[in-house]
Amino acid sequence: MAVLLALRLERYRSFMLLRRVDAVSQRAVSAKGALFESLEKLRQSQLTIRKLEGILPVCASCRHVRTDDDSEWLPLADYLVRRGAVQSMSHGLCPECYEQLIKAGFEDR
Repeated sequence: MAVLLALRLERYRSFMLLRRVDAVSQRAVSAKGALFESLEKLRQSQLTIRKLEGILPVCASCRHVRTDDDSEWLPLADYLVRRGAVQSMSHGLCPECYEQLIKAGFEDR
């Protein structure tokens, strides 16, 4: 009888242990799902930040660019050189401006 009681007690302990393992497993699956949801939200936020970082604040009148810390407004060429986007800039005229500025100037003479 003592052996039977010991077997039943061991079986009960095993059953309770399995229930606890199952509960922990379910919590882990739930946490994993929440983690994946959080990761997806983070990815979406990163995409939004990249889009916002791609916006360059330019004055509508003088075309100066606002610096990242909002402390000053710089000409576009200076802004690009300071940001390291380019090492230096050269200036030229596109065909339309050439037509308007240069050829028109010669025709006036």
